[in-house]
Amino acid sequence: MKDTSKKAFARPIGERITETTRYYNEGQAGMTLREYYAGQALAGMLTAGANWHEEKATAKIAIKHADALIAELDGGE
Repeated sequence: MKDTSKKAFARPIGERITETTRYYNEGQAGMTLREYYAGQALAGMLTAGANWHEEKATAKIAIKHADALIAELDGGE
């Protein structure tokens, strides 16, 4: 796997000025794509009836799915 630190929903520092208002955005790092993909996998697993009483095991499986997706997107390592 090449890079698991890529960000999902990051928001850069910026400023926007309209005729009546000036907005300033301090920026946000966002979550990593790994965290986002793991959350999506976890949501799908729980919806499909995964054993949610085994939190750690279920979370580890979701992370494995996220890592597999990232590896595949990086060229199938």
